[in-house]
Amino acid sequence: MKTRRLTWVGWVLTAGCAMACGSQPVARRDGTTGGGDTATIPDDGTRGTPLIAKGQADTQAGICASPTAGTPPLRRLSRIEYDNSVAALFGDTTQPANDFVPEAKVAGFNSNVGLPVSDHDVTQYLDAAETIAKNLVGKFQASTGCSSTADTACIDGWLTKTARRAFHGTLPDEEKTQILDDYHAAAKDLGADAGATLAIESILVSPRFLYVVEMGQDGGGIVPLRPSEIAGRLALSLWRSVPDAPLLAAADGGRLDDAAGVAAQARLMLDSRADGVLADFVTQWMEIPSVEGLAKDNSKFPDFTTPVRTGLIQQTVELFRTTARDPAKGIGDLLNLGILTQPAVIAAHSHPVDISPTLRGKLVRTKVICDNIAPPPPDANPMLPTAAAGQSTQDVIAQHAKEPKCAACHQYMDPIGYGFNHFDAIGKDLGASAGSEDGEVKAPMAAGVDDLGGKFTGPIALAAMLSKSNDVKECFQMQMLRYALGREEVTGDACSAAQAWQQFVAGGYNVKEALIAVVSSDTFRHRTSIAAGGACQ
Repeated sequence: MKTRRLTWVGWVLTAGCAMACGSQPVARRDGTTGGGDTATIPDDGTRGTPLIAKGQADTQAGICASPTAGTPPLRRLSRIEYDNSVAALFGDTTQPANDFVPEAKVAGFNSNVGLPVSDHDVTQYLDAAETIAKNLVGKFQASTGCSSTADTACIDGWLTKTARRAFHGTLPDEEKTQILDDYHAAAKDLGADAGATLAIESILVSPRFLYVVEMGQDGGGIVPLRPSEIAGRLALSLWRSVPDAPLLAAADGGRLDDAAGVAAQARLMLDSRADGVLADFVTQWMEIPSVEGLAKDNSKFPDFTTPVRTGLIQQTVELFRTTARDPAKGIGDLLNLGILTQPAVIAAHSHPVDISPTLRGKLVRTKVICDNIAPPPPDANPMLPTAAAGQSTQDVIAQHAKEPKCAACHQYMDPIGYGFNHFDAIGKDLGASAGSEDGEVKAPMAAGVDDLGGKFTGPIALAAMLSKSNDVKECFQMQMLRYALGREEVTGDACSAAQAWQQFVAGGYNVKEALIAVVSSDTFRHRTSIAAGGACQ
């Protein structure tokens, strides 16, 4: 057992990149190549909503006549993807990934892109694999449909189907053969239970499971993904899980060969099985932490208990899901229905004791308008000055924001946050006694963004202003693109951003349509050819 664990340690640490990386020429949009270890499309730094405008200009210039795509970097499964996958594959609902090392934030969403695998990560993967395998063998017939661990013919079929799903739709013949050969050898030498256990563990620690490995079809430059790889992407993006048998049948039957087919399949997938993804998206988009992370100072808010916080988060999730399910409602309705004044959202953007117009304004600025706010300078003083007699919290914040090192950014955040002044640190509306709700949205800093700005009083007026803005609708489309792709957008995604935006508009700005528009776009269905470069970044 110890020898096997040590062998798997090296496998997990090195095999993922070895399967998809290489020092190859870099494919460029103009068809030329350049040297380098990663396949990248030259990037001019365009981010956020201006990417849509660039895609529209590129479409008019004929650049989008052939598919373009940003190179997907190799990434590991996130914790929610791991837990959902082992539940779908093995019926294990213990959520073992809860204790895994947290992901980093990439373009505002959790992702393991670019994060190295540590020894601690590997130990957690191995321990989880052993526990999951042990639990499954204990209820083998109910979990697999095979009469027992001694039913080798049945297990061969189950392992083949399970491994293909676990490997995100793609099971190369040589890996199928290796899994079955290892299973039979272990069953012969160690017994039926041990053989089945090792086979399950080997699937769970395979780089094909832990990493999202996509090679694409043969050719150079920008190439289509294989249908089975698209099935894997769809499952991860819409379920945060592995593909099921009907989805793989759609891939094998040619129903994922074009954008229309992918969109049709996505609509079928966005049923109750997508509830988890909708919850995951809205809590990350609105920056709502865990129930524990939402806790406040107990001496001031003793009634803000764990059950209360749990209920408030669920209330926000249900508002988002209900809006997403209604084809007649769009992002504007979500804003006017009060997503920004949900107690969980307000509490998440407050301090443990006091309110924070800065945090509330930053949420709107970065997540709803897609305007970048630079981090404070290293030598900036983040501490608010002590309030003088008669000063309100807003007075103190305004005084702090006037400091030269702070003013450049605070002028874009704080005036928006003042519109939420009636809400305390747990999202309770204190009414007029809390002071003024007068706020202002300054025009976005992003180049070419110009349909938003002006003064308002209170969150209802702010929501009305935001809901009328194309910039806000474009921002929501970009947030969906980031979430579905699991990475930050790059210039090579411009054509697809414009495609997705056009489809989002045609769909009445519906939340689900925003997601469908992304997964049927060129950048979702293509990648830079492995023959033209590697995939690790």
